[in-house]
Amino acid sequence: MLLRGVRLVRGGCRWQSTWSFSSGLASLPHPKKKRGEDAAFITPSAVGVADGVGGWATKGIDSGAYSRALMGACEVSTLKNPIARLNEAYEKAQVPGSSTACLVHLEEGSMIAANLGDSGFLHCRQQDKKWDVIFESPPQCHYFNCPLQLGMDSRDQPKHADLTQHTVEKNDLIIVATDGVFDNLFTEELIQLLDHISEVHPPAPDNMQLYADIIAEVTQKVAASETRRTPFAVSARHAGYTSTTGGKMDDITVITALVQDS
Repeated sequence: MLLRGVRLVRGGCRWQSTWSFSSGLASLPHPKKKRGEDAAFITPSAVGVADGVGGWATKGIDSGAYSRALMGACEVSTLKNPIARLNEAYEKAQVPGSSTACLVHLEEGSMIAANLGDSGFLHCRQQDKKWDVIFESPPQCHYFNCPLQLGMDSRDQPKHADLTQHTVEKNDLIIVATDGVFDNLFTEELIQLLDHISEVHPPAPDNMQLYADIIAEVTQKVAASETRRTPFAVSARHAGYTSTTGGKMDDITVITALVQDS
């Protein structure tokens, strides 16, 4: 008898997870940049984003090189613990620059996440055709607009990431994004947007790319606003920048990962 979730191999047996992500990925660079500084990866069991620190451009360094190297190494890693995976990539990414990082790994009915900096994720669940937030990752910043970051000249390391574990159910939605999303849309606005999308396009694996595209496009429109009340403007005012209003134009990267139990 072949047990569900077990694949027999020569010389013994190996457990194979029946849980996976069905994901969509959208990335819009800052309109004034030829190439953005965000990077991301998606696999059936893990997803992640990184936001390259733009200040490196003033030194003639490609600010996106480090984030791309970091996420490229994360994508090919076979490690399941996201901090171990991030640390492996951190040691391999030997290029100038620095970036934030957020990784999520899916196991049997469980999700483990590591977040360092001001990228992050939302764990969402739909009940009675309305989305609720199960968990929202808090940002990590040294001070306003200065997130924790991995890379050159930074004392921050993968071990400083927030590590959390969550029980998941089939059709839970995980939104992983850079601060280009979270600086411009309040969580309540993201949930309202999800409700609106779901009225026409129910949460299903084939719709995840559409979800990611719509979130990215709406975010960029808000970022271009000079009057919209946004999380970034509110945080800036709390930090003493009283003249800050409207959205914050930035690179925008979002992953929509739907939990599936095949």
